[in-house]
Amino acid sequence: MLETKGVLPDDFGVIGHDGILLDKLFDHHLTTMAQNFELMGTYLAEMLLAKIYTKPLLNSRLFPADLLVRQTTRPLR
Repeated sequence: MLETKGVLPDDFGVIGHDGILLDKLFDHHLTTMAQNFELMGTYLAEMLLAKIYTKPLLNSRLFPADLLVRQTTRPLR
């Protein structure tokens, strides 16, 4: 990105997927997919306990995520 001398978000966009702000690395607030780590951790603990107590394992699960649009993306033209 730096070699192309492009400008965020006009020439390219950057999206993270963990909801963590990387303000120390970028001059812009990173657009990101925010995940609910508490919900995911609870489900993981339930799966672990089921494995320990030899209960049937829970099915895999999709977790909701929110797109937090910040300064590293722009609307499509």
